[in-house]
Amino acid sequence: MKTIEHHPLVAGYLDQVCAHVRSKEMHAEIRLELLTHLEELALSFAEEAEEPNTDAAVEQALRRMGNPELVGRQLHAAHKPKPE
Repeated sequence: MKTIEHHPLVAGYLDQVCAHVRSKEMHAEIRLELLTHLEELALSFAEEAEEPNTDAAVEQALRRMGNPELVGRQLHAAHKPKPE
């Protein structure tokens, strides 16, 4: 399976997650970390399928990752910008 970084569903998910994280300097790191997890999950789902389908594997991976708003809020809490 090729990289899913530019898959519209993945890009939308990552955008939604990062929209809830105010610390913009963390966005690239968060996107990379989540993308890595999504690619691993999608690959695993595609390998398990009788007829591999990238879109179906991506959809399953996104469901497994959870609600992007909740994930974003949790990441925001973990990466709150420190007051000066």
